Amino acid sequence: MELNNMKLSNIHSNTTTYIAFIVTIVSLLSISLYNTGQLIKADYEAYQSESACVRTYIAQGIERKDISTANGTCQIEY
Repeated sequence: MELNNMKLSNIHSNTTTYIAFIVTIVSLLSISLYNTGQLIKADYEAYQSESACVRTYIAQGIERKDISTANGTCQIEY
């Protein structure tokens, strides 16, 4: 009887360990996906800002090849 209790105790311990491992992995994946989404959002916002800046210069007759973009802004480089 004592041997059966030890086996059940080991099974319970292993199950708890596996569940904790799975919860940890799912949590880490969730955090990673959230952070990736935030990076994509920030890059898209910078792209939108740069595009608006470039449109302004192009409307003034400046060629696109003379406009550089970085960090959400643009500037003329002759």
